[in-house]
Order: sequence, then C-alpha cells, then structure tokens
Amino acid sequence: PIRIYSNVEVCQIYYHTIEGEYENYSSGKYQNNQGIQPSLLYKDFEKD
Repeated sequence: PIRIYSNVEVCQIYYHTIEGEYENYSSGKYQNNQGIQPSLLYKDFEKD
C-alpha cells in the first residue's frame, strides 16, 4: 500500500489522435523506463 497525500497527482490517461506537427515528450520521472518501475512518488517532494 502507498499513502496518498492531498494535492499529489495520481494518474490520468487520455488517448487521442495527434493531428499536425508535434515534439516528442522527453521529461517526466517515469519516462524511458524499462520493465517494472517502482514508485517515484518521493520525487514529488524533492526541492528543485
């Protein structure tokens, strides 16, 4: 189990058709993972 805190984004998935030009998305804590990915929730609390 994991504790869920207020104002922490959990998940939303929305699939749609891309029209026109686009840029590849290359940021995010779960980007380019391979295989099973443990939670990276702690990164939401790190200071920049």
